[in-house]
Amino acid sequence: PVKLTWVNWGAAEDATKGAFDAMVKGFETKNPNIKVEQVGYPYNQMKDQMLIMSAGGNPPDIAQTKAEWVAGLNNAGALQPLDELLDK
Repeated sequence: PVKLTWVNWGAAEDATKGAFDAMVKGFETKNPNIKVEQVGYPYNQMKDQMLIMSAGGNPPDIAQTKAEWVAGLNNAGALQPLDELLDK
C-alpha cells in the first residue's frame, strides 16, 4: 500500500473537518491501495509548517495551499514539479 501525507487547514477546523474526513474516506474507498494521513494545521500556521517540514527533509506529499504562497514555497524548494510524475 501507498501512504500519502496531506497537510491542510480543513482538517484542523471544526467546521470543515467532517467534510475533509469524508473526502479522504471516499478516495481511499475508490483507491484501496492508497492510505491518506491528514495532518491539520490552523490556516495561519500552514505556510510556515510546510516550510519547516520541507527544510527538515520531511515534506508532505500533498498540501492545501493558496496561490499567493506558491512563489515563496517554490523559491524555498518546497514544491516538486509534477512533469516527471504525470503523463502529458
